[in-house]
Amino acid sequence: MKKIIFALLAVLFFAGCKKNEAPALNGTEWRYSENHYTLELSFAETQFTLTMTTSDGEITTSSGTYTYDHPKVLFDLPEDHFILSRNGLVEGDTMLVEIVVGDLGHPFRFHRIN
Repeated sequence: MKKIIFALLAVLFFAGCKKNEAPALNGTEWRYSENHYTLELSFAETQFTLTMTTSDGEITTSSGTYTYDHPKVLFDLPEDHFILSRNGLVEGDTMLVEIVVGDLGHPFRFHRIN
């Protein structure tokens, strides 16, 4: 009888656990580095900040809102600085984002740093 009760409790416990639940982006930071610059993405509850730091110490920052439906990130950024494409894709501890500057677009693979 004890084994049956234990089995039922175990089933109820695991039924209440959500499987494949993706972690939220809130509070995470991501980085991409190349020779002469670093790009950093940081996420709050519904807002993100994209910061570019050059080797000369010049800093450019843009911010906007986002929605996250794992694995896709939908960015909404004013077109006043460098422009993010509207989509990102999270793959484990990496995030693939296309950043467009002028007429040129390039996919950047950011790595999670926290």
